[in-house]
Order: sequence, then structure tokens, then C-alpha cells
Amino acid sequence: SDICIRRFPVLDDEARLQAIALTLNDSGVIIYVNNAANIVLDPNWFCSQIIGSLIHFAESTSSKRTMKIQGFADRVFLEKKLESITKSEAKGSLLVDLMEAMHLCCKVLTSNGDRLFIPATLTTPKEIHVGFKQLRWKSTPNHADYTYMGRRLECENKDLNFLTPGLFPRIQVLLNNGFRKVHVDVTLGKDFIHICMSPIELIVVFCKAQVDNMIDVLVRASTKSLDDMSITLDYITRSLIEVCAQPSGIQGVKLMESVLQPESLHDPSMARNREDHCIEMKNLKQMMRQHLQQGPLIPKNHVANE
Repeated sequence: SDICIRRFPVLDDEARLQAIALTLNDSGVIIYVNNAANIVLDPNWFCSQIIGSLIHFAESTSSKRTMKIQGFADRVFLEKKLESITKSEAKGSLLVDLMEAMHLCCKVLTSNGDRLFIPATLTTPKEIHVGFKQLRWKSTPNHADYTYMGRRLECENKDLNFLTPGLFPRIQVLLNNGFRKVHVDVTLGKDFIHICMSPIELIVVFCKAQVDNMIDVLVRASTKSLDDMSITLDYITRSLIEVCAQPSGIQGVKLMESVLQPESLHDPSMARNREDHCIEMKNLKQMMRQHLQQGPLIPKNHVANE
């Protein structure tokens, strides 16, 4: 505390304690969240015994009947389960509150009423591990009536960095909480979030590749909504970059943004088809800049006719 007092002489006691807690949280010594009422002094205990046991419980065949829907659970049921995991050493309600504050779960409205969505406990049936067979646009009209746009986020230095699977569940919770506030239709599933806000439809999907993981943002809308579509795509992409830059994300890792070819977005389930159908944003801007400097291109047949 002496060091803290010398460096922050104008701060009051509460501000000093918060500064210390945030520093210890960023270094992994404790788990501290601003809007949480409790501090976890042993992160290994929370991550392995609490979250790890919860994931193991969700994946076990005997528990699927109990949880009814993979990835979703009633709050009362989850509180009791957490208390049984900790052998009543910690109150289940406090642990659930902490999970919500850490964006490890969130409230959602399902056909069975209000429930908690826990992305880390989602499991995928073996027959749909390759691709996303359950992932599709809400309706399948003539593609000519719609415009498609897409962005891809991946680590720039693939030799030293990669997007961990544990990052995307937090993204799902944050996007769900944000869009639910404005009463937007949100569908959550293993490694994807599907958002419908007529006339714009948005899919954010975590793609697992052999070399590197990536996040694709796919947008579809009628040709009359191009401006709103572009604004939405940029907003979601910037939001994802901000989440990744936070201490609980992949702080310090430089992300590369690419543009996806519209034709490759007609079927959002075919993630593999999009791997080679993108161009890095900075390269695309450079090509457009060179094209503008050269002036409009005149077809050879047009020159010959003149």
C-alpha cells in the first residue's frame, strides 16, 4: 500500500483499493470485476473446480436429461449445482452473480421462459462437428434480392498468436446483452450468434481452422438497406476488436481484418469455402488507391472503335 500511496497521493482509500485490485486481476493473481460484489482470491479454484466441473457436467451423458437444453439452465438449478460442486463452501447465488459479471453467462428468453445461457457448456453433436449444418439464414429467397457483406478477424502474427476458443463465449454474452436491450431477435449456438433486426440479418461465427482460428462476421440485407448494412457491419467489427483488446480478451495481440467475397456468404454453414475467398483490408485499400491514381480504365475495344 505504501507504493500505491506514493504513486497515487490524490486517490482516496476506495480508489487505491480498486487500483490494486485491477492490477492484481490483470496479472492473474485474483479475479476482480468492477460490477461484482465479490473477489475470487484463487483463480485456479474458480476456473478448474467451478467452471471446469460445470463443463464436465454438461458434457456427461447423464446430465443432458437434467439440463434439458445444452448450454441453457434455470438459475435455481444452476445455483444448486454450483453449491454441490463447492460442497456448500460458497453460495450458489453469489457464484452465478459473479459468472454474469464476468460475462460467462447471461439471461435469455427461451420457449421455456427466462433461463441462463452458458456458452462454455454448449456441446456439438459429432455429426455436425465439421462445418455448421445448423447455421443458415433465416429465410432462403432468391439471392439476387439480397446483398451480402462480410469481414474476417484473425491474428496478424499466426506464428506467435492465435484466437483461443475461450474468447468467443464472452463475445456471445456481450453481443447478446447488447442486442437484447433493444429487443432484437438473438439466437445462440455452439460457436455462433445469429441476430435478426429486419431488414438486416447478422451472423457472427467462430471458425476453427487447421492453422489458425478466426471470427467471421456475415451480414445480409435487401439492396435498399446498403447504408444501414455497412454501418452495422463496421460497428460489430469494431466492437469485436475492442472486446479482444480488453485484459480479459487477447490484449496486445494485433488483429488482421479482411473482406469476405459476397458470393461465399450465401451459405453461412460452409466455413471452409470462405477460407480462400477473402482479401486483407489494407491490401484492398492499397489496390483501390492505385486504381484511383491511374484513373478510369478504358476498354481496349472502346479505344479501337474511336
